Amino acid sequence: MRVVNDPDQDREPDRAGPKIAAGLTAAGAGVVLGPGAALILGAVSPLFESLAERAWEELRPDARRRAAQVLSTAAEAARCDAEQLGDLIDKSEQTRLQAGLAMAAAQRTTWPPKVRALGRVLAAGLIADGDAVDVPQFALNAMVELDRLHVSLLDLLVRYEPSEVDQHDYVAVPRSSDFDEWEPRGRKWQPVEVVSVRPELSPVFWSLAATLVRHALAEQHGTAIERHGIGALDPFHWNDGRSWLPTELGKQVLDYYLEAGAEAEITDSAAQADQ
Repeated sequence: MRVVNDPDQDREPDRAGPKIAAGLTAAGAGVVLGPGAALILGAVSPLFESLAERAWEELRPDARRRAAQVLSTAAEAARCDAEQLGDLIDKSEQTRLQAGLAMAAAQRTTWPPKVRALGRVLAAGLIADGDAVDVPQFALNAMVELDRLHVSLLDLLVRYEPSEVDQHDYVAVPRSSDFDEWEPRGRKWQPVEVVSVRPELSPVFWSLAATLVRHALAEQHGTAIERHGIGALDPFHWNDGRSWLPTELGKQVLDYYLEAGAEAEITDSAAQADQ
Protein backbone atom coordinates (compact mmCIF):
# COMPACT_ATOMS: atom_id res chain seq x y z
CA MET A 1 0.00 0.00 0.00
CA ARG A 2 1.36 3.42 -0.91
CA VAL A 3 1.15 5.91 1.97
CA VAL A 4 0.75 9.51 0.82
CA ASN A 5 3.14 11.73 2.76
CA ASP A 6 1.86 15.01 1.31
CA PRO A 7 -1.76 15.48 2.43
CA ASP A 8 -2.01 18.78 0.52
CA GLN A 9 -1.06 17.31 -2.84
CA ASP A 10 -3.11 18.94 -5.61
CA ARG A 11 -6.04 16.89 -6.85
CA GLU A 12 -8.83 17.42 -9.33
CA PRO A 13 -11.60 19.34 -7.48
CA ASP A 14 -14.55 17.25 -6.40
CA ARG A 15 -17.41 19.21 -7.95
CA ALA A 16 -20.11 16.69 -7.08
CA GLY A 17 -20.16 17.73 -3.41
CA PRO A 18 -20.71 21.46 -4.02
CA LYS A 19 -23.41 20.79 -6.60
CA ILE A 20 -25.25 18.51 -4.20
CA ALA A 21 -24.94 21.17 -1.46
CA ALA A 22 -26.36 23.84 -3.76
CA GLY A 23 -29.24 21.59 -4.81
CA LEU A 24 -30.07 20.77 -1.19
CA THR A 25 -30.06 24.49 -0.34
CA ALA A 26 -32.74 25.21 -2.92
CA ALA A 27 -34.74 22.09 -2.05
CA GLY A 28 -34.62 22.89 1.66
CA ALA A 29 -35.84 26.42 1.01
CA GLY A 30 -38.82 24.99 -0.86
CA VAL A 31 -39.79 22.94 2.19
CA VAL A 32 -39.23 25.66 4.80
CA LEU A 33 -40.02 28.90 2.99
CA GLY A 34 -42.29 27.78 0.17
CA PRO A 35 -41.92 27.39 -3.60
CA GLY A 36 -41.36 31.12 -4.20
CA ALA A 37 -38.15 31.16 -2.15
CA ALA A 38 -36.99 27.98 -3.86
CA LEU A 39 -37.43 29.60 -7.27
CA ILE A 40 -35.44 32.65 -6.16
CA LEU A 41 -32.63 30.51 -4.78
CA GLY A 42 -32.75 28.35 -7.89
CA ALA A 43 -32.25 31.45 -10.03
CA VAL A 44 -29.05 32.32 -8.16
CA SER A 45 -27.89 28.74 -7.55
CA PRO A 46 -24.57 29.33 -9.40
CA LEU A 47 -23.66 31.79 -6.62
CA PHE A 48 -24.42 29.19 -3.98
CA GLU A 49 -22.59 26.56 -6.00
CA SER A 50 -19.54 28.81 -6.14
CA LEU A 51 -19.73 29.44 -2.40
CA ALA A 52 -20.17 25.73 -1.66
CA GLU A 53 -17.29 24.81 -3.95
CA ARG A 54 -14.99 27.31 -2.27
CA ALA A 55 -15.93 26.03 1.20
CA TRP A 56 -15.50 22.44 0.00
CA GLU A 57 -12.04 23.13 -1.41
CA GLU A 58 -10.95 24.87 1.80
CA LEU A 59 -12.19 21.96 3.89
CA ARG A 60 -10.59 19.13 1.91
CA PRO A 61 -6.90 19.99 2.58
CA ASP A 62 -7.61 20.18 6.33
CA ALA A 63 -9.34 16.80 6.21
CA ARG A 64 -6.48 15.22 4.25
CA ARG A 65 -3.95 16.68 6.68
CA ARG A 66 -5.77 15.13 9.66
CA ALA A 67 -6.00 11.76 7.89
CA ALA A 68 -2.26 11.89 7.20
CA GLN A 69 -1.58 12.78 10.85
CA VAL A 70 -3.42 9.64 11.94
CA LEU A 71 -1.04 7.58 9.80
CA SER A 72 1.99 9.53 11.04
CA THR A 73 0.98 9.01 14.68
CA ALA A 74 0.30 5.32 14.03
CA ALA A 75 3.74 4.88 12.46
CA GLU A 76 5.37 6.58 15.44
CA ALA A 77 3.43 4.45 17.95
CA ALA A 78 4.17 1.24 16.02
CA ARG A 79 7.84 2.26 15.64
CA CYS A 80 7.88 1.87 11.87
CA ASP A 81 8.31 3.99 8.77
CA ALA A 82 5.69 4.81 6.12
CA GLU A 83 6.45 1.77 3.99
CA GLN A 84 6.29 -0.62 6.94
CA LEU A 85 3.03 0.98 8.08
CA GLY A 86 1.63 0.46 4.60
CA ASP A 87 2.52 -3.23 4.83
CA LEU A 88 0.76 -3.48 8.21
CA ILE A 89 -2.35 -1.83 6.80
CA ASP A 90 -2.34 -4.09 3.75
CA LYS A 91 -2.04 -7.21 5.92
CA SER A 92 -5.77 -8.05 5.80
CA GLU A 93 -9.21 -6.71 5.03
CA GLN A 94 -9.65 -6.08 8.75
CA THR A 95 -6.53 -3.90 9.02
CA ARG A 96 -7.51 -1.94 5.92
CA LEU A 97 -10.93 -1.34 7.48
CA GLN A 98 -9.32 -0.14 10.71
CA ALA A 99 -7.16 2.33 8.81
CA GLY A 100 -10.15 3.57 6.83
CA LEU A 101 -12.27 4.07 9.96
CA ALA A 102 -9.48 5.93 11.76
CA MET A 103 -8.80 8.26 8.84
CA ALA A 104 -12.49 8.92 8.19
CA ALA A 105 -13.07 9.77 11.86
CA ALA A 106 -10.06 12.11 11.86
CA GLN A 107 -11.43 13.98 8.87
CA ARG A 108 -14.64 14.75 10.78
CA THR A 109 -13.10 16.29 13.90
CA THR A 110 -11.24 19.50 14.67
CA TRP A 111 -9.99 18.28 18.06
CA PRO A 112 -6.25 17.45 17.74
CA PRO A 113 -6.10 14.97 20.67
CA LYS A 114 -8.74 12.85 18.96
CA VAL A 115 -6.65 12.70 15.78
CA ARG A 116 -3.60 11.57 17.75
CA ALA A 117 -5.64 9.11 19.82
CA LEU A 118 -7.03 7.56 16.63
CA GLY A 119 -3.49 7.08 15.39
CA ARG A 120 -2.47 5.34 18.60
CA VAL A 121 -5.44 2.97 18.63
CA LEU A 122 -4.86 2.22 14.93
CA ALA A 123 -1.25 1.26 15.71
CA ALA A 124 -2.40 -0.99 18.55
CA GLY A 125 -4.82 -2.74 16.20
CA LEU A 126 -2.28 -3.19 13.43
CA ILE A 127 0.36 -4.81 15.64
CA ALA A 128 -2.04 -6.83 17.84
CA ASP A 129 -1.68 -10.61 18.02
CA GLY A 130 -4.16 -12.13 15.58
CA ASP A 131 -5.31 -14.69 18.18
CA ALA A 132 -6.05 -12.08 20.83
CA VAL A 133 -9.39 -10.42 21.45
CA ASP A 134 -9.33 -7.36 19.20
CA VAL A 135 -9.78 -4.73 21.92
CA PRO A 136 -8.36 -1.94 19.70
CA GLN A 137 -11.11 -2.59 17.14
CA PHE A 138 -13.79 -2.22 19.83
CA ALA A 139 -12.03 0.92 21.06
CA LEU A 140 -11.80 2.35 17.54
CA ASN A 141 -15.49 1.70 16.87
CA ALA A 142 -16.31 3.75 19.98
CA MET A 143 -13.78 6.50 19.35
CA VAL A 144 -15.28 7.24 15.93
CA GLU A 145 -18.24 8.78 17.81
CA LEU A 146 -16.37 10.42 20.69
CA ASP A 147 -15.31 14.05 20.86
CA ARG A 148 -14.05 16.33 23.60
CA LEU A 149 -17.20 16.42 25.76
CA HIS A 150 -17.63 12.62 25.56
CA VAL A 151 -14.03 12.22 26.71
CA SER A 152 -14.53 14.79 29.47
CA LEU A 153 -17.38 12.71 30.90
CA LEU A 154 -15.43 9.47 30.44
CA ASP A 155 -12.43 11.03 32.20
CA LEU A 156 -14.62 11.99 35.15
CA LEU A 157 -16.10 8.49 35.42
CA VAL A 158 -12.79 6.67 35.15
CA ARG A 159 -10.36 8.78 37.16
CA TYR A 160 -12.47 10.39 39.88
CA GLU A 161 -15.16 9.75 42.43
CA PRO A 162 -17.67 12.31 43.70
CA SER A 163 -17.55 13.89 47.14
CA GLU A 164 -20.23 16.22 48.52
CA VAL A 165 -18.90 19.42 50.12
CA ASP A 166 -22.27 21.16 50.50
CA GLN A 167 -25.88 20.46 49.56
CA HIS A 168 -25.87 19.79 45.80
CA ASP A 169 -22.26 20.97 45.60
CA TYR A 170 -19.68 18.32 44.75
CA VAL A 171 -16.00 17.96 43.95
CA ALA A 172 -14.13 15.28 42.02
CA VAL A 173 -11.66 13.31 44.13
CA PRO A 174 -8.86 11.61 42.14
CA ARG A 175 -8.79 7.84 42.36
CA SER A 176 -5.55 6.02 43.05
CA SER A 177 -4.26 4.10 40.04
CA ASP A 178 -1.86 1.86 42.00
CA PHE A 179 -3.78 -1.37 41.51
CA ASP A 180 -3.38 -4.10 38.91
CA GLU A 181 -6.89 -5.38 38.27
CA TRP A 182 -9.69 -3.16 37.02
CA GLU A 183 -12.35 -2.35 39.58
CA PRO A 184 -14.72 0.65 39.36
CA ARG A 185 -15.22 0.69 43.16
CA GLY A 186 -16.40 4.13 44.34
CA ARG A 187 -16.59 5.70 40.89
CA LYS A 188 -20.38 5.91 40.77
CA TRP A 189 -21.68 9.21 39.44
CA GLN A 190 -25.20 10.61 39.55
CA PRO A 191 -26.17 13.31 37.04
CA VAL A 192 -26.39 15.98 39.76
CA GLU A 193 -22.79 15.20 40.73
CA VAL A 194 -21.53 15.29 37.15
CA VAL A 195 -23.06 18.67 36.28
CA SER A 196 -21.93 20.14 39.60
CA VAL A 197 -18.30 19.22 38.90
CA ARG A 198 -18.33 19.84 35.13
CA PRO A 199 -21.22 22.20 34.35
CA GLU A 200 -20.20 22.50 30.68
CA LEU A 201 -21.60 18.97 30.24
CA SER A 202 -25.06 19.98 31.46
CA PRO A 203 -26.74 20.81 28.10
CA VAL A 204 -25.77 17.49 26.51
CA PHE A 205 -25.22 15.17 29.46
CA TRP A 206 -27.93 12.67 28.55
CA SER A 207 -26.68 12.32 24.99
CA LEU A 208 -23.07 11.92 26.15
CA ALA A 209 -24.01 9.28 28.71
CA ALA A 210 -26.11 7.35 26.18
CA THR A 211 -23.17 7.22 23.75
CA LEU A 212 -20.80 5.89 26.43
CA VAL A 213 -23.30 3.21 27.45
CA ARG A 214 -23.99 2.21 23.83
CA HIS A 215 -20.30 1.47 23.32
CA ALA A 216 -19.91 -0.28 26.71
CA LEU A 217 -17.59 2.44 28.01
CA ALA A 218 -19.93 3.02 30.96
CA GLU A 219 -22.75 1.21 32.73
CA GLN A 220 -26.03 2.74 33.85
CA HIS A 221 -27.43 1.66 37.21
CA GLY A 222 -30.93 2.30 38.49
CA THR A 223 -34.03 3.60 36.71
CA ALA A 224 -35.36 7.11 36.26
CA ILE A 225 -37.73 8.46 38.91
CA GLU A 226 -40.81 10.26 37.57
CA ARG A 227 -40.75 13.89 38.70
CA HIS A 228 -43.28 16.64 37.93
CA GLY A 229 -43.13 20.41 38.14
CA ILE A 230 -39.35 20.58 38.53
CA GLY A 231 -37.45 23.10 36.43
CA ALA A 232 -34.43 22.18 34.34
CA LEU A 233 -32.18 24.38 36.51
CA ASP A 234 -33.36 22.87 39.78
CA PRO A 235 -30.65 20.54 41.18
CA PHE A 236 -33.27 17.89 41.87
CA HIS A 237 -33.87 17.71 38.11
CA TRP A 238 -30.48 16.03 37.95
CA ASN A 239 -31.10 13.61 40.80
CA ASP A 240 -33.43 11.16 39.10
CA GLY A 241 -32.35 7.82 40.59
CA ARG A 242 -29.82 6.80 37.92
CA SER A 243 -26.04 6.61 38.17
CA TRP A 244 -23.16 5.74 35.85
CA LEU A 245 -20.00 3.71 36.39
CA PRO A 246 -17.02 3.26 34.05
CA THR A 247 -16.09 -0.06 32.47
CA GLU A 248 -12.68 -1.56 31.81
CA LEU A 249 -13.07 -0.83 28.10
CA GLY A 250 -13.89 2.76 29.02
CA LYS A 251 -10.60 3.01 30.92
CA GLN A 252 -8.68 1.56 27.97
CA VAL A 253 -10.27 4.03 25.56
CA LEU A 254 -9.55 6.96 27.90
CA ASP A 255 -5.90 5.86 28.06
CA TYR A 256 -5.55 6.42 24.29
CA TYR A 257 -6.77 10.00 24.69
CA LEU A 258 -4.58 10.69 27.72
CA GLU A 259 -1.53 9.36 25.87
CA ALA A 260 -2.47 11.73 23.04
CA GLY A 261 -2.39 14.76 25.37
CA ALA A 262 -6.12 15.24 25.91
CA GLU A 263 -5.89 15.77 29.69
CA ALA A 264 -4.81 19.42 29.51
CA GLU A 265 -7.70 20.40 27.24
CA ILE A 266 -10.25 18.55 29.37
CA THR A 267 -8.95 20.27 32.51
CA ASP A 268 -8.83 23.68 30.84
CA SER A 269 -12.40 23.41 29.55
CA ALA A 270 -13.65 22.40 33.00
CA ALA A 271 -11.77 25.32 34.59
CA GLN A 272 -13.15 27.78 32.07
CA ALA A 273 -16.71 26.61 32.73
CA ASP A 274 -16.25 27.28 36.46
CA GLN A 275 -15.19 30.88 35.87
